[in-house]
Amino acid sequence: MAITEIDGTWKLSHNIPDAVRHAAAGHVVSDGIGSERATVGTIMHDVSDAKDG
Repeated sequence: MAITEIDGTWKLSHNIPDAVRHAAAGHVVSDGIGSERATVGTIMHDVSDAKDG
């Protein structure tokens, strides 16, 4: 068997209270693993704007 493709999914915690999501976003940025931590943290912070708009 040969692996030809890998797809990832980001869980942005869009269905939890804003305060909890913002705290989680801060932890992703400071303690997360990977090169896109700041991007994911920013998106998590901005989710409330997307769901309210």
